Amino acid sequence: MVTDTDQINELVKYARFAPHGERGNFSVSRAFRYGFFQSVPDEQQRLNQEMCLMVQVETKSAVDRIADLCAMEDVDIFIGPADLAASYGLPGQPLHPTVTRASESVVSVAHASNKLVATACGANEYAFWCNLGVDLLYCTNDIVCLKQGAQIAYEKASAAIANAAAART
Repeated sequence: MVTDTDQINELVKYARFAPHGERGNFSVSRAFRYGFFQSVPDEQQRLNQEMCLMVQVETKSAVDRIADLCAMEDVDIFIGPADLAASYGLPGQPLHPTVTRASESVVSVAHASNKLVATACGANEYAFWCNLGVDLLYCTNDIVCLKQGAQIAYEKASAAIANAAAART
């Protein structure tokens, strides 16, 4: 989560390799393909080019500064609608008009600045974000998938138990 350009500068500094940052070098990590490459400097530059850094816009303060944040190079935008709603004093209401207006503003400024925009949301918010034109929609996460899968299994097991009990009577 960021609220100002100094935080973005720090993110870039620690995420990118020289000459664009100061990221440390551990050349046998997964990002470095476990050391299976020919040149450390070439591999660092490949990673610098391929890496997508997204700053999390999740507060009213960040929304108020979105033009400044989008003016920064080397980063794109991730909107956290639940946290954004909470920062406006509207917890649990990511589709409240105040929050949607803020989100619309962020997407508009970001796209005008040639930034990619991503978000994560629940199923009831998919249409809003798709209509807004986000570039990347995280439509679920591992915990939600596990919960939904467990709920389906529970319902099927409960139905099977109930059917078996009814058949015995």
